[in-house]
Amino acid sequence: MNIVTIPVVDEKGRIIRTEVTVEFEGEICPYVSVEGKTAKRLLGHEIIKRDLNTCIQILDVLESKCIIDPILQNALWESCITKYGRCFADSNMGRGTQLDVKAIFNGDTTDFKEHHTYLINERNNFSAHAGNSESDKYELRLALIPESKGKEKHGFYLSRDIVFSPTPEAICAHRRLIVHVIMRVELKLDLIYQRLKEDYKKIDVDELYNLSK
Repeated sequence: MNIVTIPVVDEKGRIIRTEVTVEFEGEICPYVSVEGKTAKRLLGHEIIKRDLNTCIQILDVLESKCIIDPILQNALWESCITKYGRCFADSNMGRGTQLDVKAIFNGDTTDFKEHHTYLINERNNFSAHAGNSESDKYELRLALIPESKGKEKHGFYLSRDIVFSPTPEAICAHRRLIVHVIMRVELKLDLIYQRLKEDYKKIDVDELYNLSK
């Protein structure tokens, strides 16, 4: 299947979005909008899979150390945590699909579930909210002048230890976890696609062309 993108422009010729379509032997294919519960489940899982693949790409960038600015590293790392976490977050108001922890980690003999719990805590308490996280430790301190210089209060200051990017070992562990989750999502997608194909086998092709755009 040859998928192509066509730029959609406004009256001034500026690109406002891209239309994704399929090309067959040089011609654009008509299409039918697929709706219903099965379609929504499929869309939700496809978007989740793309978010997870983006997490892998972010980890690859952090591992390559091609970005040395700690602020940008931190922005990428927190984005990775957030994208991973929202795959499991309540999505009734939007995507309508979320991953079930029991289904993803059922029967695992590895430490994936424990690692998942750690990342969700980082999402809840580090990247999304200012909670209790090992990745962001801070305290207010009062500096005292060295005794050799005379006992006296010098001033208050803030000490903060924040993780800008995971260690190489942690990146490998995060990648293994996310690859595991992607594999489980792909198994689910295979089942949903099969169900959708069976549903559409029952619809006459002429009817589909009549509904196409």
